Amino acid sequence: MLDVPNSLAGEYLDAIKKTCFELTKKFDAEGFNLINNINSVAGQIVPHVHVHSIPRKKNDGKFLDLIDKK
Repeated sequence: MLDVPNSLAGEYLDAIKKTCFELTKKFDAEGFNLINNINSVAGQIVPHVHVHSIPRKKNDGKFLDLIDKK
């Protein structure tokens, strides 16, 4: 993500939006999570630009837990 040239950022966002609209229709989703892992400490194994688009429904039992509960 950090290597995407600013001149392509609009096209990149358009592709993400198009994908999310399609996933929303296909899975009858009410929303979605977008996740972008940058560098190995964040879970990126092979360096490349990508976004995880996760369709969501109310009460789907999924929870994205990134809060430190120490």
